[in-house]
Amino acid sequence: MMIQPGTGSPAVRQEFAEDVAELQELSKWVSESPEASLRLEDGHFKTGEVGKWRGRALSVAAFFMPFLRNYVDEALHRYSHETEAQQQAAVRHLNNMVLNSDNKPTALTERTVSVARAVQFIKDNQSNRSTAPKSSWVVPPTIAGDWRASPEDNPDLVTLQDNLELEYRVYTSDSDTQKKLETEQLAAEQQQKKSAEDFDKLLKKQSSGETIKKFEDRRLLDFKAMSDSLISDQTSINELYQQQEGSVSLDQYRHVELREDDADPVTLYDRSSDFHTEAETDSGVGHCTGRRKSMDDAVLCTRFTVETQSGEVEIKLTGVFDGHGDGGDIASEFAKNNIIHHLKKRLEAGNPESLDDVQIMNALKLAFVDTGNSFTPPEGKPKCGTTGNVVLQIGDDLWIANLGDSRAFLLDPDGKVVQLSEDAKPTDERYKKAIEKRGGEIDYKGRVSGAAVARDMGGHFAYGAMSGRPKVIKRTLPAESREGFRLVQGCDGLFDVANSDVVGGFVHQSAKRQASNAGIAGQLAELAYKAESMDNVSVVVTSL
Repeated sequence: MMIQPGTGSPAVRQEFAEDVAELQELSKWVSESPEASLRLEDGHFKTGEVGKWRGRALSVAAFFMPFLRNYVDEALHRYSHETEAQQQAAVRHLNNMVLNSDNKPTALTERTVSVARAVQFIKDNQSNRSTAPKSSWVVPPTIAGDWRASPEDNPDLVTLQDNLELEYRVYTSDSDTQKKLETEQLAAEQQQKKSAEDFDKLLKKQSSGETIKKFEDRRLLDFKAMSDSLISDQTSINELYQQQEGSVSLDQYRHVELREDDADPVTLYDRSSDFHTEAETDSGVGHCTGRRKSMDDAVLCTRFTVETQSGEVEIKLTGVFDGHGDGGDIASEFAKNNIIHHLKKRLEAGNPESLDDVQIMNALKLAFVDTGNSFTPPEGKPKCGTTGNVVLQIGDDLWIANLGDSRAFLLDPDGKVVQLSEDAKPTDERYKKAIEKRGGEIDYKGRVSGAAVARDMGGHFAYGAMSGRPKVIKRTLPAESREGFRLVQGCDGLFDVANSDVVGGFVHQSAKRQASNAGIAGQLAELAYKAESMDNVSVVVTSL
């Protein structure tokens, strides 16, 4: 794959020279082989000094024409600095190349490295990572063009290309796929368990009469109290659920805008919780703009088919996309409108005989990356992106792909809640390590380049530090009967003020009273707003 840098950009590495044979072949063409020092120029390993022969020619010319001495000195100085920078880039690239594998390598600490040393280093730290064919990669604007989130940005293009390689790694065996699926399911359940334990401690503090000071804790308690009250009020809840879709008026929200003049800085916004039914997927959708000036969420509920050698496979899809940054609404809408195109392409890649777990796992990972990489932020709004929580129902299986801090859980007929995704926060240790590995850093507010999520689609302003690869979980439904099973998905506007078990309890009790999915979703959005959620709220409740 040939990647052309944009005008004014440094040359971008076009291929990974990871094969030992390539370096050994290179050593044949240099007289100092194999001890010649490596450098990385225009994306390729080379040996020797930058401008070596041209520098010698200039020195000879300066001997006979002294007036050229200043020019020659400047040129030789520049060549020396370029050589040193490219040698260090070669060392850094070798380290990144192996760091990005699944092994734990021994780091190169030298500022320069010889061909022989590089060959031995690669042999000692073999990468066993496989990637999708490079011809199938979607190149993000940070690499494909002269794209900058800010004029002063000067991203490391070698690291950008390394990060792109990381995005397109694939699973090649069923055993590795199953191990990863189990790991992610365990992580989601552990997060659910810890959240429930923390909330139980909070309830005990409240019952003991202790004052709850933290705003975040008070919101959790308020949501629980209001949801319990609503469930216990038979008349109120029955009136609400008589409507299949509609709008519930909320209090006006007083939004304070800073003004340079002395005009009244207070603006009043009418707020409502809107809810409706998506018949194609038997989903109820609830929306609330909340305390934000605009709605940055998007919801997708649909069905599509995939062609395999064994015939068509119908897939039911529900998804929640939560945009962030100035232009977040454009990013979430883009993801909603483009994710199915990339899913179909990846699921049908290679003309599969059928959709097995390896095929589906890779398709979900790569389709999210494709969607994010194909997004170009709107003019003047470079710092935006979106989360994505997408669930595919394929036969008896639910496939959950989560990117960012939206969430999904499964509710069975008895009211048991099983969380199906893990919120990806920058402050969580494993996400923090991944961000730092990709050249990013977490600021004192727990954010990555201003974003409060560890992973997203289209967030090019972080220059690859936030991966676009979702965490994937598979859950098999009972084949004999799915009556009473519900899937609940929501953005962090809901789950900032309520944990999965509390939301699940409300959904279960509401469903027992024959409430519609639309009514439940709308009521959850309203409760989140009333519990002081500071974000947009979107909820999808789907019967399985």
